Amino acid sequence: MLECPCTTRVKKLFTGHTPLNHGVCPTQNLIRTATECYAASSIVYNGQGFNILSNTTVNDKKEVQGCYVLATPKGYNVVYNTYNQTNTNITCGDPTGRPVHSTGSESITLGSAFFGPGSSVVHVDLDLDTKLGNVTVTMSGPSSVWFAVGFDAKAMKDAPYTIEITPTSIIERRLANHAAGTVLQNTALYMKSNTVTNGIRTVVLTRPLIGKSKEEYTFDPTVPSLDLIAAIGPSATFGYHGNTRGAGTIMLVEMGAPVCLCTSKVQGGSINGLPWTSDCYNPNLLEQKNPSCDIATYRGGMTCCHHKVRLLDEDQTLPDTVDEFYLKFRFYYEKEPIDVTSIHATKNVFFLFREVEFNHGEYDVPQCKTGTDPTECVHTLISSFQVKDTIKDCQGDRSSWSCAPSLNNSFPQSNAIDMIHISGHCHAPSCISMELINADTGQSICLVTPIYGKSDDVMDEKGYIVALPPCIWSNDEFDGLQTPPRLSLDTNLTAIKKSNSTYFHYGVMAHFQMRGSWA
Repeated sequence: MLECPCTTRVKKLFTGHTPLNHGVCPTQNLIRTATECYAASSIVYNGQGFNILSNTTVNDKKEVQGCYVLATPKGYNVVYNTYNQTNTNITCGDPTGRPVHSTGSESITLGSAFFGPGSSVVHVDLDLDTKLGNVTVTMSGPSSVWFAVGFDAKAMKDAPYTIEITPTSIIERRLANHAAGTVLQNTALYMKSNTVTNGIRTVVLTRPLIGKSKEEYTFDPTVPSLDLIAAIGPSATFGYHGNTRGAGTIMLVEMGAPVCLCTSKVQGGSINGLPWTSDCYNPNLLEQKNPSCDIATYRGGMTCCHHKVRLLDEDQTLPDTVDEFYLKFRFYYEKEPIDVTSIHATKNVFFLFREVEFNHGEYDVPQCKTGTDPTECVHTLISSFQVKDTIKDCQGDRSSWSCAPSLNNSFPQSNAIDMIHISGHCHAPSCISMELINADTGQSICLVTPIYGKSDDVMDEKGYIVALPPCIWSNDEFDGLQTPPRLSLDTNLTAIKKSNSTYFHYGVMAHFQMRGSWA
């Protein structure tokens, strides 16, 4: 789907406020009103397994200035202190240095109505006590299948320490990148209880705060929050979980000590339980304050579109029928010439890749100002990088995604690359052009201009991109192509993407997918 919308089925959770267990909120990050304080505490802490017990406004020179919460076993008391504090000795947290005892609770929705039927929940409670030196972990999920929680992680690629619960076992595991990873042996994990009620298994576990090895996670009771991932399997045997996965953040509050709430520079949160990551590293996107960089202004794109996503709003009835469609592919290929020493022999090329928007993966094209001449409604995105930024060594990573082969463990094999093929990836109806320029010489290497359809005929549909002609070169004189441009690995490149901004577009892309060979 292009420009996939964030429908009203999409649930955004904003956490534009940061808990602070030590020190004081910077002056520019102080919460300025009691109303904002109470609202912020409700967003951050309510639903974390405890209730907001009270909201109180005070003027107390003996307490920290601004907004803070006090945790109790039954919930949180929220306080807004209007006193203009100049005594820096009064800080968030407990200044006495006593052993820290913090708790937190989080329910992680997996699948959810967003993905269709079959939503489930994994619940996690943490009790971290430096006086005892232990952490108590309480986990609950379906009793008939396995469920697991990974700690200090936003995705499986983070390879987190994980506790896995099955109907017959409790296992500590260090996950790998989208792989089962390694089962940890001889750990100090102790099961206090394992009960099943109404199909829900609840397991209470204890272990030392400090892990016995680097593979075991060390819990820190002084941190204000901890990222979690969770999954539920389709059976009792650990394996692929499908859509029944999710993520969340558990807020940790030090018992009996004031935890301050400060405003944060970057709005955070989650979309349908998936943590929001601010990965706008392109200076041009940041300068433009592109709406795709902020969860509050994010209107649509990949983050709101996952497998089995329902694209109708909540007030629209979901259809019962399922459409079936078929795709047909036809591949043409040439056999390798018999004489591989011939000039006509195929040369090994590898993949190079770069996003103009960097690793952001997508961005928005804001609508031009009302009254602008339509010919002037052009949005431009620029990025700068070097040739070596487009490749990585395939050694240890056998995927073909943006990696180049090593010869005799020598990488790179050459200090230059012959560019064989450059294609652009962009979307209708906004894409105007994509250009790659040698910034050292000012020479244009490749200009990709989409061809739009002009009729209702098949493969000529009006308003749709029907072709994105690539730039192609060859060292073979018989091909009738130009000689490949040779670029050193340190060559500075400038990428320019131009889009029609007559209308607002979200979830657009600007990717260069290239092939090259060692010079």
